[in-house]
Amino acid sequence: MCRASLIRASQLLPALRSYPGPAWRALVLGLGVVLAQCAAAQGCEPPGPGTTAQALQLQLQRPACQKSSAWLGAAGSLFNQMGRYPDAADYLERALLLAPDQPQARLDYTIALAGQGDFASAAALAQALLAEPELPPAQREPLQRQLALWQDRLGQGANPGAATGTPGANPAAWQAGGSLAARLGFDTNLLGSPNLGSLVLTLGGQTQVLPLDNSYRAREGGYLRTDAQLLLRQQSASGTRWDLAASLRTRHSPGLPQATTTQYDISAERSQAPGATQGPHTYTAVAASGLDANTGSRYSSQGLAAGLDWHHSSACQLRLGLEQSWRSHPAETLLSGLYRGLTAAWACHPPGSSQWLLSAKAGQDSAQDPLRAGGNQAQASLRLAHYRPLALWGQSGALLADLELAATQDARGYSTLLSNAAVRNLQRTSARLELQRPLAPGWQWLVGTEWVQQQSSLPLFGLISWGPYTSINRHW
Repeated sequence: MCRASLIRASQLLPALRSYPGPAWRALVLGLGVVLAQCAAAQGCEPPGPGTTAQALQLQLQRPACQKSSAWLGAAGSLFNQMGRYPDAADYLERALLLAPDQPQARLDYTIALAGQGDFASAAALAQALLAEPELPPAQREPLQRQLALWQDRLGQGANPGAATGTPGANPAAWQAGGSLAARLGFDTNLLGSPNLGSLVLTLGGQTQVLPLDNSYRAREGGYLRTDAQLLLRQQSASGTRWDLAASLRTRHSPGLPQATTTQYDISAERSQAPGATQGPHTYTAVAASGLDANTGSRYSSQGLAAGLDWHHSSACQLRLGLEQSWRSHPAETLLSGLYRGLTAAWACHPPGSSQWLLSAKAGQDSAQDPLRAGGNQAQASLRLAHYRPLALWGQSGALLADLELAATQDARGYSTLLSNAAVRNLQRTSARLELQRPLAPGWQWLVGTEWVQQQSSLPLFGLISWGPYTSINRHW
């Protein structure tokens, strides 16, 4: 149809120039709109059977493809054929948001959910499709056979009338994923030491300048970091979703054994999947983390969080909530405290397109011991992260930028030895810039740089650190 419109327009334009003033301008403007729409549609034709995943991701960067339900549906179908079911589900969700009445896209979405192990949701969608009289017989019979298989997996074979997700049915299978990464990097301040050559103390009302031993100064060097992460997800037909995550990170510096650290993080969250029902939904989460350093420092925390989620679409989400965490320093118990605060986050992660995260936190860390230097702390932070797909050396890739600003202020003077018991406040800036390039399915090469600067009213707590790194990641 667009091709015919273009031909007719090329034939009409010379004749239209003979029309006077406003009529000519109105006609040309109308034809310009038609031609622009046709050009956009032509710029995003449905992908063919031989299209690669990299080509699909590059095409999605075109605005016309992002708004074409036909293209998104065809791309999701291709990802199903490749066995990349999470990618297929993302593309098909977007297609159905643009045009919900697409039987083929709904059928493909059912296949994508089943491919991820979410048989409960797949069975519920299959039952909805089979209830529609206009479903073609060529699709009805295979779908009925698949539904029977999914119901068997859910333990519903003996009772086909049982609703998916009811207590009598077995829970949907867990979807598993994870990653392994090995990073080589260089850091100008491996121990996070103050950028000082001497320490100024106030003793008996007089100022004393003491040289700082080299072992307490900033030390630079290379390091090897390894990361392992495991992710589990389960979603019921009602939309209730469980997300479990566990990660372990170790860093070792051959030239500075004191810089060796081990960190773990585990979390569990219960929330509602996008599009399950309308309105805000509640979420609850628990988390624990710990850090062990060769310098003798140890840190651990256990936290709870709860709040509300608003899903603007399957790709964007607003979250408001409350957090509480117990922060413990076993080797330095005076530093331990209880944190309570508010959190807010806005995240948009459309598949194959630019992704954003904006989050803010504010709260108070109450000292466990009233003798803690500085007493209670008021804390606040703001984080902005952006992920942008782009072409790198003829291949699909991505740019990641991450910036975080944090501020802390004590309730009272930190110590009579430092600046006559001045109140300590800290401003910390962390930034990361990273280029990502796929090497093979499931493999990725990264190169980037990190930078951290902390400024303080007390020079003892000021520091700066930065350095480049490269990494090989394996995802599944």
